[in-house]
Amino acid sequence: MFVGRTVGTKHLASSWRVIVSSLTSSLPLRRWQTCTVLPHGQVDVDVNEGDDTISCRLLCGDAEVQGYPLEYGHEYKLQNGGFGIHSQQGCKLEISGNFKPCIMREGRELPMSRYLELHRDLEAKRKISIDKQLSQRSKGKEKEKGKSEIAILRQFETKLEEMGPRVLIVGHTDTGKSTLCKLLCNYALREDAQGTPVLIDLDNGQSMISVPGTVGGAVIDQLISPFQSRVNPKDPFIYFFGQSSPTHLPKPLTATVD
Repeated sequence: MFVGRTVGTKHLASSWRVIVSSLTSSLPLRRWQTCTVLPHGQVDVDVNEGDDTISCRLLCGDAEVQGYPLEYGHEYKLQNGGFGIHSQQGCKLEISGNFKPCIMREGRELPMSRYLELHRDLEAKRKISIDKQLSQRSKGKEKEKGKSEIAILRQFETKLEEMGPRVLIVGHTDTGKSTLCKLLCNYALREDAQGTPVLIDLDNGQSMISVPGTVGGAVIDQLISPFQSRVNPKDPFIYFFGQSSPTHLPKPLTATVD
């Protein structure tokens, strides 16, 4: 049962205006900050922990995060941590939310120039390996009978060259190893090469592909989004190790990796 008393229409409308006004004033306002990034420049955004209201969108130009290109007008949610938004030709961005002041940096101060050089070197080696694969296929399969051990070793070395370049990324905790892996994979896919990169994650403490205590890998056939904490490949291969640190059981971990 509802018990109340009637009031005049004028007083009721006035009361509703007061309620709506108080609710509107209590809502957090989104503050958009416009950032202009120079060619070969970068803007760094540090997201406060636990804040999920940070957004960014590209107004004009080109921009990318960890090799992942941003689309015009699309609003991207930034999770916990720091993000470096890089631009090759220059761009204008809008960023909203509770974040630390943006730090603008120019090309000479950025490690992106070295990452791009590494990517170009890998692409050159990848194209050489593809050419070797095509030439070997045109010659046909060679017979293994009657070959000496030296000939077999030479053929094995040739096969290794045909597999393409391999990069081992090592470093301390929170130094950007996962970021560099995502960047190189995304650049390789954007290059539109005939081969697809393979990502092997040997960090059994903080795996990008699976749960802690495992090592694994996957063929990367689509761009890796930097706005997700994990890589979501279609058919990864995962090996269970059972420890979150390689120092506990180094020999079993080595056997698992092999």
